[in-house]
Amino acid sequence: MMRALLVGLAILTSGVVNAAEPWDAAVRRLCTSLDQQDCWVKSGAALCDREQISCKNLPDHAPAVIIGRSGKRWNVRTEYGSGWVSERLMMLDSTRMR
Repeated sequence: MMRALLVGLAILTSGVVNAAEPWDAAVRRLCTSLDQQDCWVKSGAALCDREQISCKNLPDHAPAVIIGRSGKRWNVRTEYGSGWVSERLMMLDSTRMR
């Protein structure tokens, strides 16, 4: 009992409870312009239509603007076209995270 109390107190005082900004919120906040360097689609990511019938690979660091989200995919606009990419392929500048 005392150990659990001490562990809880240590967590509260260490700042662990104050979690970092959720990834989805950071993506929505940082992916707002094609003229920025804070958010991009990873090299080789497939930019696909909604049904994933037609896809093309993007070059590295393709800036992206978020249009929407469905399941585990983001609907994005890039200078190479618009389409859907896997959430795993969205990259953010960690120094801009809150």
